[in-house]
Amino acid sequence: SGPMRGTMGTHRSSAVPLGWAWVALIVYASLFPFEGWRWPPGVAAWELLHLPWPRYFIPFDITSNLLAYAPLGFLLCLARLRHGATLAAALATALLAGAGLSYAMELSQHLTPQRVPSLLDWVLNAGGAALGAALTVLAQALGLLRRWQAMRERWLERGNGGALALLALWPVALLFPTPVPLGVGQVGDVLREALAGLLADVSWADPVAGWLAAATDAEQALTPQGELLAVMLGLLSPCLLAFAAARPGWRRLLMAGGAAVIAVAATTLSTVLNFGPDHAWA
Repeated sequence: SGPMRGTMGTHRSSAVPLGWAWVALIVYASLFPFEGWRWPPGVAAWELLHLPWPRYFIPFDITSNLLAYAPLGFLLCLARLRHGATLAAALATALLAGAGLSYAMELSQHLTPQRVPSLLDWVLNAGGAALGAALTVLAQALGLLRRWQAMRERWLERGNGGALALLALWPVALLFPTPVPLGVGQVGDVLREALAGLLADVSWADPVAGWLAAATDAEQALTPQGELLAVMLGLLSPCLLAFAAARPGWRRLLMAGGAAVIAVAATTLSTVLNFGPDHAWA
């Protein structure tokens, strides 16, 4: 790990924002639907620290709990190595952080009526984090991390770890159905509904609630020209981000073409997953 500090310790690793994004995904998957919170009746606070062993063993749950934390362990270990930590410190960070996050999620599930905390889940999650960290060590031993770093330096300007993380997350965002192809980031309806819910019983906020209702009712379907413009802007945004991160020259053209290919592939996969193979190209 000594030589790696010399070549990677000065770079801002994209593993850090990607790791935070994976943490957010784990929290979302562990606590969804974020409603019905209650304290278990007749249970003392110290009793919540105990995680029960499950009565049933479902193969899918076992596999998913093991694999869900593997990317987190990989990213945490990689981020620590990229920022100059020793191999032992990187492995310890990945294992302790993964186990700690999983334990916090299992404890929180005591308070959600639709989720069941499990000691087996915690063991599998911690094992998944250890597995991911071990894959990082294996990649380092095989020289894969150095090759990736060398390729990144040929393609991207220094200090673009955040941009690289956003580019990596963009295809994932396209997997969720959107009203318009490539139309990610449409949060207006969600924000209006959340604000309307907060102001529902507030008498002095009636004018604001009326304005929110009128704004929602006034929405109309996009014209074909408006839809085309939305699709173009949805593709332009990652292209501009790639241009800002990439080194000048032919690499930018290839990244723009790659963005178009990835956009079609991710949108097609999203349609297949949500509406079936018969509607793949809809």
